[in-house]
Amino acid sequence: MTPALRAADDAFQNLVDKVLSLRFEDGRTTVAEALLPRSPAGNVSEPADAVERALRQKLLEEYQRSALRPTLGGGVEVDAWLSTVRLNEILRSVLKLPGLTLHTGTGPTVTATGRYVPDGRPRDHRPGWRQCSPEQIVQTRDAAQLDVRRRLFNRIALMRLEGDQRIRELLVRFPRFREALARRVDAVPLGDPTFEPIGVCRLRLTISRDEVRALVQAAAAESRERELPAGLADLSDPLGEAPIVIQGFAVPPPYVPPPTRSKPLADPNRPEWADGLRSAKGPGIAPPGVQDEQTRRTLALKAARIEAARLLWLEIEKLPLSGGTVGDLLAGHPRAGQIAAQIDMRMVPVSSPSFDADGRATVTLGISLESLWTIVRDLR
Repeated sequence: MTPALRAADDAFQNLVDKVLSLRFEDGRTTVAEALLPRSPAGNVSEPADAVERALRQKLLEEYQRSALRPTLGGGVEVDAWLSTVRLNEILRSVLKLPGLTLHTGTGPTVTATGRYVPDGRPRDHRPGWRQCSPEQIVQTRDAAQLDVRRRLFNRIALMRLEGDQRIRELLVRFPRFREALARRVDAVPLGDPTFEPIGVCRLRLTISRDEVRALVQAAAAESRERELPAGLADLSDPLGEAPIVIQGFAVPPPYVPPPTRSKPLADPNRPEWADGLRSAKGPGIAPPGVQDEQTRRTLALKAARIEAARLLWLEIEKLPLSGGTVGDLLAGHPRAGQIAAQIDMRMVPVSSPSFDADGRATVTLGISLESLWTIVRDLR
């Protein structure tokens, strides 16, 4: 398995973590908090796993990767990124909240770096997990098992006895019963988890109502709590499942390269501007005589994007390099057209396009100068 694939898996996982930590325009709510649903009991509960997995899948399908960069010790690093405009669209679609917008301080792109440095340890072969050592795979599996057992315990706590009493009320009143039930749940045999390419370890447990009743009755007998009510066999599941299906989840621990090898190779030619961004705003309007409104808007957007790209190119061409500028470098290069096309692909919308009352469109494009530098640095 190549170091590039291991670094890419690490970059994707870091990108997901970064996306989940982003804040919306209110400045308070994070993406991870937006995943918190309302439980059947009406209380805010754990993250909606199906929604988060859908978000991860969409990010996996659409994220972009930079060129590979070498690091000290024979390692490599790579950036995973997505334009903020597209990320806003993905979040609105997945969360089904059309009004959501990321905070204006997010910037034109969301970027995370993944690294891999050979350290002599074996790594996993499965996509999404290739940065992980066998020890990390075991840690993740154990975390998924703990999650399944926690969810099973909480599901049992929600079950009702006759008279509308819940098991959780008994768990509070009778500590020995609670401890005994926890031991019984910890002893439930579990199967093998699935390590998904989206970076989620999923473990599924299917258990019948009879098996749950047996667990509760055995815990009651073991606890020797004499005041426990009769009728523990007459349990009802508020969700009405038969059999009961519990799923647990875990994500890989962060990959930490060896500390003495993790610094990128120093590049004496790297310009200071490579750490920044450039953007340009372009106006556009449809040609006269176009009657259909949708066609006018489409043509205005196209004209605005062309103008924004032209203005952004004027900024790019002026960026200094040793012995000249980016424009000078491209002017005499035999592959100037191909290189320009690569740079064009790195230009992304910084904000949503707008229209004025006259139908004039405005588009703002931006480019990460780090990505520009990775294209032009080897051309000199």
